[in-house]
Amino acid sequence: PQVDDAEARAQAMSVTAQLYAQTGQYDLAIEQADRVMREPGVDWVQCFVAQVKYDAIERKATGAAPDAALGEWIRRCTEQGEDILAGYLHVSRARMLVRIGDYRGAAEDLESGYGTMQRLDYPPLRSAYE
Repeated sequence: PQVDDAEARAQAMSVTAQLYAQTGQYDLAIEQADRVMREPGVDWVQCFVAQVKYDAIERKATGAAPDAALGEWIRRCTEQGEDILAGYLHVSRARMLVRIGDYRGAAEDLESGYGTMQRLDYPPLRSAYE
């Protein structure tokens, strides 16, 4: 069945991406996230699915360096006030940098979002940072 409501469709598709990621189906999670990111949608859903995508890329552990689009998503989510999701994107990027041996870049990335993370005082994000 076709879901005509764009927000409902994007939300459902993003949950599918998250479920794929949580079950270790990283390629499927990335594909589904890319589908959602091509849909016209609600800002928070787009930021959520970007976080799911980059978390899946990092967990897939291919040793890939973070792409420029990840930085763009961090900026975009921050501008939209989605600070928690932007924080998780920082964590994914830092982990990717560690995998390629760029420890300084990882530390600088986490430091750039540290003040916001402290202000939010969201324990799961604080745990991911520390």
